[in-house]
Order: sequence, then C-alpha cells, then structure tokens
Amino acid sequence: MGCKQSKDKEGTEENAAAEGAAEQGAEASGQPKVVVVFGATGRQGGSVVRALHGDATYKVRAVTRDPESEKAKALAEMDNVEVVKADYDDCESLKAAFDGAYAAYVVTDYLAVMDQEKETQQGKNAVDAAKAAGVKHFIYSGLPSGTEAGKACRFMDSKAAVEEHLKTEEVPFTILHLPAYYEILLTTNKPIKKDDGSYALDFPMGDVALPMICVSQIGECVHQILLKEDEFKSKTLALASQELKVDEYAAILTKGIHCGFVFQLTIDELAQQEGNPLAEDLAALFANYASGKLEFNIETTRSLNPDIMSFESWVEANKEELEKVLE
Repeated sequence: MGCKQSKDKEGTEENAAAEGAAEQGAEASGQPKVVVVFGATGRQGGSVVRALHGDATYKVRAVTRDPESEKAKALAEMDNVEVVKADYDDCESLKAAFDGAYAAYVVTDYLAVMDQEKETQQGKNAVDAAKAAGVKHFIYSGLPSGTEAGKACRFMDSKAAVEEHLKTEEVPFTILHLPAYYEILLTTNKPIKKDDGSYALDFPMGDVALPMICVSQIGECVHQILLKEDEFKSKTLALASQELKVDEYAAILTKGIHCGFVFQLTIDELAQQEGNPLAEDLAALFANYASGKLEFNIETTRSLNPDIMSFESWVEANKEELEKVLE
C-alpha cells in the first residue's frame, strides 16, 4: 500500500486546499517557510538542519522516528527547529509531517530496510504525501540507476526508481546525487590494519579517480538550492568536493596521520567479502564509479558552498577522530 491520494472529488479539493495553504504560508509577509527535513538525526539530514536553522527565512521541521533520542532532543534545542515523529511506512504520519510545508529534503536509508522494493516504496510514499500537501520544492537525495550505468546495485536502483516517480508525479524537484563521504573512513570503511603496521583502504578503484564529499557540509549546498530555487528546480545535481585516485587519498592520509596507507582491494575481492551484506552492492557501486559513466561536478558544488573542504583539509580537521579509529 502506498500513500497516493485517490482522485475523487474530496481528494482533489483537499489537495487544492493544501497547495493554497502552503502557498499562502510561504508568501505571507514575515512568515518563515517550513522546510521538512527527513533523516534529521543522521549525517545528511543533520547537515541540512544545521545549515537552515540559522536562517530566519526558514522554519525547520526535523523528522525522526524517535523524538526521544538524544540526537533528536539536541535538535529540538536549536533555534527555528521543530522535531516531529514520522515514518516512511506510515502515511498518516507523513501527511502530518508535510502539512503546511513549503519545501522538503528527503533521504531514504537502504541500510535501515535492506530491501530494494521497500526503499523504493518508502520514497514513493514521501513523494505522494508531499504532493498531496502541496509542497513546492522536493529535494531528494537519490542516485543514478546502477543497472543503466552497467552494474545492478540495489540501493542505487531503488533510489533511481523514486526519482522516476518524483518526475512522473510532477512534484517540483531538485535531485542530488552524492558520492562517497569522507566520513565513511570513520565508520563503514575504516582503514584495515595489516601485519606490517600499515593500513589498507578498501576502495577498489584501480587507477580511476573516486569522487568524494564532506557530508557535514552538504547542508549549505541545500540551503543555497532553496535560496536560488528557480535556478535549480527540475535539475539533477551530482555534487563532489574532491576527485582523486585512491593512492592519492592514501598519500594524503599518510602525510596527515603519519601512518602508512596503501590501496589494496579489487572489485571481485570486495564482492566476495564474508559477513558484509552489502558486499555485492558496494562492488557494483565501485564498478559503476570506475566505469566513468557517473559524472560529478566539483565546480557546481563549490559554487553552492565555497567553503566545502578538500580531502586534505578534512583530514587535518578530523585528525584526532581518525587516529582513534586506527587504534
């Protein structure tokens, strides 16, 4: 079951009323525009909340499944931020989350469901609920189709299907395609210590450059997209702050952390990793990166956020955290 509203008379009238309310609220003098931010306690959504809360133009409605979590409580203490509970599987909660909203930032989480069809349905639910509420700008954190790029990847293809639904439903949109985060070196892709004391980076890219970005700075890009929405509506923006070969990333880490870093992994080896439920999908992702068919625009990214960090700057700023994960 999805959240698509039936096209009866009552539904049509409700939709028109919702659109009018959103329009009126957005244009009323002195009234901030409500921006709904999903995944607000996560890295992406949290970055967007932090970027918007200091701008009185907006009222941030931070969405989480658990408003009682410590992260959610911290958000609730911020100026211009309201924390609400909603779930992609609960259409009524989505309806309430989007009520009266002008814009939305939506990111779905494949890791939370580990099911391609379910992630797609969750994204479609958000699109349908936003449309019914009359949301004027739906910013979606998607990904290009892995199948079309060359290698099927469940979390790429699920998000690509949501993008198609977003376009079909004619909801005003901007789509973001984001590459690997610098921050994965602190979490899912920690350097692997070898017997000789050096560390291996498990990015199977060979001699092909890998696009990356600082996820904590994505929020300012979203802020600028909202401020200049006429320029960015109906566009797909592939953002990245750096694009280097893996051995170049390794050299920067070696210089910044004073440990030896090397590149050592093939796509086939990654696909066969035991105990990693995402192994095949990650291998497909990196194969698609290596194909050269996925293009990212550093110039556009820097125009949206001139302060976005290079990898070298990020390593310097996060040296203490990096050293901890190497212990």
